[in-house]
Amino acid sequence: MAHTWKYALGLGLMGAALSVGCTVSSGDDDSGFAGESGAGGSSSGSGGKGGTTSTGGTGGSTGGSSGKGGSGGLSATGGAAGAGTGGTTGGTAGTGGTTGGTGGDEATAMCDPLEGSTPWPDCKPTPESKDIVHDCEVCVQEHCCEESMNCYATDPYNVCGWGGPDAPSDPSMPDYSGAGEIGCYTACVADYVADNEVCDQEGIDACIAMCVTPMCGTVPGDATNALATCINENCPSKCFAPTVATCN
Repeated sequence: MAHTWKYALGLGLMGAALSVGCTVSSGDDDSGFAGESGAGGSSSGSGGKGGTTSTGGTGGSTGGSSGKGGSGGLSATGGAAGAGTGGTTGGTAGTGGTTGGTGGDEATAMCDPLEGSTPWPDCKPTPESKDIVHDCEVCVQEHCCEESMNCYATDPYNVCGWGGPDAPSDPSMPDYSGAGEIGCYTACVADYVADNEVCDQEGIDACIAMCVTPMCGTVPGDATNALATCINENCPSKCFAPTVATCN
């Protein structure tokens, strides 16, 4: 399961990049795709159709599907209730979505190889993002748009945006779960840079190992590796720390 590529803002501005047997490289700012709210359900329940007799119309459908996870994966609200259209005595109100999109919580990621996945329709920054997270997302939009759309591909869901590690059993360990492999990676690298004042191969390798999806073995997904590499090459100062000019 996963939430979207921006993730745990509260984790301490976490960074981005990966590699599947190969290394990931460079980019620009402080914090990763951590910490934004997931977009709400894509649609609300549709209104019930009015009854032709005294009985009310049936309720609307359930709430919208889960949206692309935000930087911090904050829950989105459910779809609004649909109003039934009138019959002779009026249809009953459609049922609203019981839960909204939760940043990809309801998505089940699939391991590579993936065939026929549908790329996310755009690579725009999430509306609620700000500060370093926003700067990172803008940089990704400018330099890594195709990689980002592939990362958040759906049907089946890609582990890059929807997979990632489980929450640690040790509460003293950093929790990079819930943001996909790429959200985990960017958060992890940002923390590494904050502690070591450098983005190097040692940090990259350690974060790659930490962020793989457990059911998929020991390497990240292909889309994760591609987006992480693009971020390392183009956005380290925007996604990890303003002082980081290179990440390799």
